[in-house]
Amino acid sequence: QRALRSETRRNKNAKAADILRDFQQLGRLELVDQWPTKRGAPAETPTPTAFAEALQHIFTTSKPAANYTPGPAKLQPFTIHELRTALGKLSDHKAPDSEGVTAEMVKHGSCKLHEAILKAFNERSEE
Repeated sequence: QRALRSETRRNKNAKAADILRDFQQLGRLELVDQWPTKRGAPAETPTPTAFAEALQHIFTTSKPAANYTPGPAKLQPFTIHELRTALGKLSDHKAPDSEGVTAEMVKHGSCKLHEAILKAFNERSEE
């Protein structure tokens, strides 16, 4: 078992090193061995401006973003499936809101209730 664990650890380390090397070859992580890692961190705490410049350097690209339009993003309307998935994640047996509505009431409400909630969300997201 010890040999198997050692072999597994070596394989994981080799895979991580390969991934890191791939990123470095992309020119995206030139500062990976300098900072903000612990080993290569500067002696003093960097200023917010220096930190922002380091992040800017790491995350810049020479390629323009495809289909990018400046301004607020236009959200796609929510679907009934997305709403029901979100409602399914609500916790049961919690205190009601100020109007006395519980999560179970909304979660197990009728299709008309779910459609009304969906319509309200979608109208709000268009504003």
